[in-house]
Amino acid sequence: MTLDPEKVKAYFSQKSKEREVIRIKADQLVLPNDWVLLVETWKKAADSLPDELPQKPYILKLLGAAEYAIERGDESDFRLWILKARMNFENAKHDKWLMGVQRQFGKDADHRKQQVEEERHPVWQQWQKEADKIRSESITKLSKTEVARRIKKRLSVSESERTIRLRIT
Repeated sequence: MTLDPEKVKAYFSQKSKEREVIRIKADQLVLPNDWVLLVETWKKAADSLPDELPQKPYILKLLGAAEYAIERGDESDFRLWILKARMNFENAKHDKWLMGVQRQFGKDADHRKQQVEEERHPVWQQWQKEADKIRSESITKLSKTEVARRIKKRLSVSESERTIRLRIT
């Protein structure tokens, strides 16, 4: 595989510009006076992240680099490592949210569906019994919507008529 020298040059030029922008943002950070406390607090926060997050070990490495910058008295490097750690915390927060969504709607969805059905089944049976009772009392054939409306009124149900209509036969 041959690499186009112009593309390689453009890539490194772009990366260099990105580093400059990050360095400028780092120099503009407003930091508390106690840097050591900041790093310690952020390390605790990083330790509390789920192990599945790829950012966790990287954040800890960045905070280690920030500690080393404190030891050397290098404020510019400290700001850089803190900014990078903050950016990774933001990404981790988003990824943690995504993990929750995946758990909720992913592989655990079938289990959750079964759990909800087990919990709600007695209520749905009550609705069905009431629907049968309403139909037996009526002279005319009622629509499911009308039956659901009467169930909601008779049983003082908080669920919508639509939900009730979908659960009765």
